[in-house]
Amino acid sequence: MLISVAIMAGCTNRTTSNKKVEVVSTLNFYGEVASKVGGKYVSVHSVIKNPDVDPHDFEPTAQTAKLVSKANVIVENGVGYDSWINRLSSQEKHVMKINMGNEEHKKEGDNPHLWYRPETMQKLAQKLADDLSKKDPKHSKYYQRNAQKYLDEIKPLDTKYKKLKVKKQELVDVTEPVFDYTLESLGYKVNNVKFALAIENETDPTPAVISKMQNDIRKHKIAFLVNNTQTSSSVIKGLTNLAKEHKVPIVNVTETMPYGKNYQEWMMDQLDQVEKIQEAGK
Repeated sequence: MLISVAIMAGCTNRTTSNKKVEVVSTLNFYGEVASKVGGKYVSVHSVIKNPDVDPHDFEPTAQTAKLVSKANVIVENGVGYDSWINRLSSQEKHVMKINMGNEEHKKEGDNPHLWYRPETMQKLAQKLADDLSKKDPKHSKYYQRNAQKYLDEIKPLDTKYKKLKVKKQELVDVTEPVFDYTLESLGYKVNNVKFALAIENETDPTPAVISKMQNDIRKHKIAFLVNNTQTSSSVIKGLTNLAKEHKVPIVNVTETMPYGKNYQEWMMDQLDQVEKIQEAGK
């Protein structure tokens, strides 16, 4: 039903010289970049923009299909994270698609939380500038300038990543693999992969896996515990309480961008927690 709506609408004339380039982004932080790069010559629509919506459970509506049917450019995460967009846009032959999984050379089954890779937004900004220039050559210089402005805006993030990179690899535990790419870039190693994957896949970690994680906390084998505050269970609550009891630092992260924050502010808030832990350990 939704696909047919998109196909029918897709038969209409997509662009005129006076119309803005229509960009549809599956996730709002990617849409933020599109707005920065496209500026006044694009109209950006982000499908998932409510931080309380679980992207893993999202189901598109007829309104979503209508948005997609009008798109000239689609920005998606890929890696199986937002595969619903492909069902809606499969017949849209004149749409330019930016798949960040492809840009990052990731495949389905890999960690899909690509926005936690330091280089992802840099690559997206440049890709958007290039693709918008193809769609709208008249304003190519404008798009390229805006992309560079955005890259300059997020330079403090790059500086922070470099500052926080540990000289010697340290172990951390995580309640879910949301923050793993950032941890990897900072030189940390996730010590409880099986637990995190079980939570991500909405299955129960085995008693042995939970026991190992409890042991990591009690014996201070980890530098800190990373907790995705948007996922909760009695097991996770027990582990975070255990960490507090044994004075193991906790870094609280989220999978979706909080209300009132832009991408850089969101990332900085989480990196600041890591920095505070590092400073306390000196």
